[in-house]
Amino acid sequence: MSSSEMRSLPKVKKNTLSQFIDFTGAGNKTAFLYLETYDWDISVAADEYLNGSLSGQIPEEDSFDESTILTLWTSYCVSGEEFIDGEALEKFLKDVNLINNDLMQMVLAWKLSLSEIGEISQEEFLEGFKNLNCQNLDQLKTLLSASKEELNNGDNFKEFYLFSFKYGQGTENDLKRVLELDVAIPLWELLLKDRFPLLNEWIKFVQDPDQGNQNSISSDTWAMLLEFTTIINDDLSNFDPFDAWPVLIDDFVNYVQQKKEKNNK
Repeated sequence: MSSSEMRSLPKVKKNTLSQFIDFTGAGNKTAFLYLETYDWDISVAADEYLNGSLSGQIPEEDSFDESTILTLWTSYCVSGEEFIDGEALEKFLKDVNLINNDLMQMVLAWKLSLSEIGEISQEEFLEGFKNLNCQNLDQLKTLLSASKEELNNGDNFKEFYLFSFKYGQGTENDLKRVLELDVAIPLWELLLKDRFPLLNEWIKFVQDPDQGNQNSISSDTWAMLLEFTTIINDDLSNFDPFDAWPVLIDDFVNYVQQKKEKNNK
């Protein structure tokens, strides 16, 4: 967008354009593209910008500047190091207001497509910022704030939940298709605490040595547990043992029902 075009905009649109840029950190041409596309509705345009709906149409002048993000990377990564970790990672999390927020740290890992808990590689850092169309920490913080709302959508949460399995595995174990139980439990406590009323019973069950002494959780069981929390009633009244549930979930239902029968005697 040229200076003359900017001057020719009505005052109301100039103000809207400035507000959009201040909120998103987008360039003039990108801001104008989104506002024009979405009829100058700043709320809709900002949401679509954060979702990257027009990322393939971003004007060249407003395209991603990798050197800016590389400079940001070097402000955290000690010279010669390949990862941001330890104190540097703690500083980065503090700078994006996530130091005491485990759930949003997981959202950050999801959005940056990180592969290993406790570290960020240079490639992940650069590609993550590029894919999110973020040029600075303020833009990243704005996007993360909006991402929290994304989790209210079932499909988005499912993607996030399935990502957490792979993230919890780390790169050394991603071919095993299992997640160690001591990693799975804190992840369930973080991700499902407000979504699964039987979570405490589930955790007691998988830790119970009389129930098979579980050491790890398969990717199938991980995925199907989320399905279970979504479609099965809290009292298990609509659970059908003839449906194709993993054996561990079948055993869990028997475990809960047997405890109820024992308590009712």
